[in-house]
Amino acid sequence: SSHAARMKIFKSSLTESKDRPLVVLFSWMAAQQRHVSKYIDWWNEKGCDVLVHLATVQDTFLSSRTNQLVREVISFLEVYLQDHHVPEIVFHVFSNGGGFTYARIMNILDTEKGHERLRAKIKCSVLDSLPSTSIDSAKRAFNALGFNIIINFLFGIIFPILAYLSGMSRNIQIYLDNLTRMKDIPLLVMYSAQDQIIHVEEVDGFCEYSKKRGVPTQIKRWTDTPHVGHFRMHPKEYSEIVEKFLEKHGVDLNRPAGAKR
Repeated sequence: SSHAARMKIFKSSLTESKDRPLVVLFSWMAAQQRHVSKYIDWWNEKGCDVLVHLATVQDTFLSSRTNQLVREVISFLEVYLQDHHVPEIVFHVFSNGGGFTYARIMNILDTEKGHERLRAKIKCSVLDSLPSTSIDSAKRAFNALGFNIIINFLFGIIFPILAYLSGMSRNIQIYLDNLTRMKDIPLLVMYSAQDQIIHVEEVDGFCEYSKKRGVPTQIKRWTDTPHVGHFRMHPKEYSEIVEKFLEKHGVDLNRPAGAKR
C-alpha cells in the first residue's frame, strides 16, 4: 500500500493565519490513529498543523519499505512547503517505529543536495521512548503486539544469526549516528526507567553519545511511565516541557492570526 495513503494532515483551526508551524509525527510500530489522536489534538490546540504517518511492522523492519517511505515523506514535505507558508517544522517521533524513519530522513537531508529549503525549516525534534538498540528490545516490541507464539523461536534462534550475518551492530551504529547527525537540530529525549520495551540504559547511553557529538540534547527521564505512555500519565508536565523546549528553539506556538514573526 502507498505510504502517501497513510500520511494525513490535520490542520489547526486555532488561527485564521496560514502561517502555522508543521509538526511531523511518526508513530510507534502498529499504532492506530486513535492512539495518536491526543497528540494531534494537543498540537492543533497550540496552533500547529500535523502530518501523521502510522508505522507498520513492515515499515519498521523492512529496509526497502523504510527507504520508500522516507522518499515519500521528503517529497510530500517539499511540495507542502511550496504550497504553504510554513515558518517552522518540528518532528515528534515515537519509539524505533518512528525513529528508523526519522533517522533516515536526517541522513538524506544531510548528505544529498537539493533539500536545503526543507532542512532550514526544521527547528528541533522530540524523541519519545527511543532509541532502543538491542535484539531483546525488538523481541519485547513484538511480544507487546501479541506475536509471542513464534517470536521466541524467531528471536531465540533465527534472528541472532540473521543479525550477525547482516552486520546488525554496524546498522545500529548507523542508526545512532543518523539520529544525532544534525548538530543544529536540538533533541528533547523523553523516556522512562519503567519502560518494559526498551532498556533505560540504552537511552541513557544514547543521550550521552548525542551530547558528545555536539547535539543540544535535553533529557526528561521519568521513573513511573510505560513505553510511549509519558503524556498519558503526566499530561501537564509533558506539555510544559515540550512547550518550553520549542520556545527555547524559536518555535512560536499559539501564533494569533496576522501576528508578525
